Amino acid sequence: MKPKTPFNLTALLALFLVVISCHNDDDVRVEHEYLQGIEKSMYYSTNIIKLNLSPRLVEFPELMDIIDRVKYNVQLYKVTYMTTCYDTTVVASGICCLPVASGKFPVVSFQNGTNTSHDNAPSVNVLNPNYAMMEFMASLGYVVLITDYIGFGNTSDMVHPYYHRQPTDQAVIDLIRAFNEVKLENSSLASGNDTLYMMGYSQGGWATLSSFREIETNYSDMYVSAVSCGAGAYDLTAMSDYVLGIDSFPGPLYLPYFIYSQQIYGKILDPLSKFFTSNYAEKIPDLFDGSYSNNEVNAQLTTSIPDLLTADMLENYATGSGFSELRDVLYENSITGWNTQTALRFYHGTMDDNVPPDQSSELYEDFIDAGASASKIQYIPMDGYTHETGLVPWGVMTINWFNLIENY
Repeated sequence: MKPKTPFNLTALLALFLVVISCHNDDDVRVEHEYLQGIEKSMYYSTNIIKLNLSPRLVEFPELMDIIDRVKYNVQLYKVTYMTTCYDTTVVASGICCLPVASGKFPVVSFQNGTNTSHDNAPSVNVLNPNYAMMEFMASLGYVVLITDYIGFGNTSDMVHPYYHRQPTDQAVIDLIRAFNEVKLENSSLASGNDTLYMMGYSQGGWATLSSFREIETNYSDMYVSAVSCGAGAYDLTAMSDYVLGIDSFPGPLYLPYFIYSQQIYGKILDPLSKFFTSNYAEKIPDLFDGSYSNNEVNAQLTTSIPDLLTADMLENYATGSGFSELRDVLYENSITGWNTQTALRFYHGTMDDNVPPDQSSELYEDFIDAGASASKIQYIPMDGYTHETGLVPWGVMTINWFNLIENY
């Protein structure tokens, strides 16, 4: 596939005219260990799904393999569920996308990429084209789960713990557990069949791999069939080294987002002014209060690394004792390879200048060095794609891969 513009489902506007009205007569509101509530959201007919996917066939002909398998109408639900953010129990939220059919279906846990806006949380902006493509996947015969992450949706009063493994892992895993409790209350809804797939792009690629590692390590009652990670930053130390070693970086929000959230959750005690120049240090708390989109945050920062970061940070980050806290949290939230026997794919655009492709290629080698079989682990470079344009081809290839495994 040749590089094209990012996925933009213009036909989604038609949904406002034809979508079936949602009523909450059969909403589930019961007490469980994880599930707190579930209420109807959007509904897609098979015709609407095909209407939205078909115009992209010119750019992505592989979509035909997906369109041909559209079978079920899809009902979305907003789910609230119990999880933990470090030592605090919170009621988080996400969405559950179900085929409108009784019976058991494989479950797909999808983790979205970097987001700074409360208005763009999956449960709030279900018509976001990047979420919609995953929502449509339920029409093929999957249950699709998408967490809002902590800091969005029902927990929008909290700062998002950006690239923090523990709260991210639990937000993902506990949504899966909450969905498993839905069938106890409403047997007429589609339920899971004990097959679990995981996929995510950018921050979501990292979140997918991190939560998958947590499941394999500590959840013997959960089994993952296959995992697809796209364009993630996995080695945060190497990623930071890369950013600090260049003069200009197109995504300046990443490092402030990470450091500010680490500060909020007590992992970094130094003030923001230690890391960021005065022009930007004072802005950062407001920029990440959920009011601004990624592009709006980037526009109020600078792509010039020497202008964004203090001289002390640039000179002493790598070895200076004053930056040991930062180095520690970068290391703690990084992911290294292990000897997994689960099918795992890493996809990365070869023209990605936000997250360098060696984040994926070197992690692949790390898995092989740890004993994982080359028959199970694959690194798939997406020739000519950038960070933005790689999203849709990664999604299409991943869905078709899962379909192949399921013999759909």
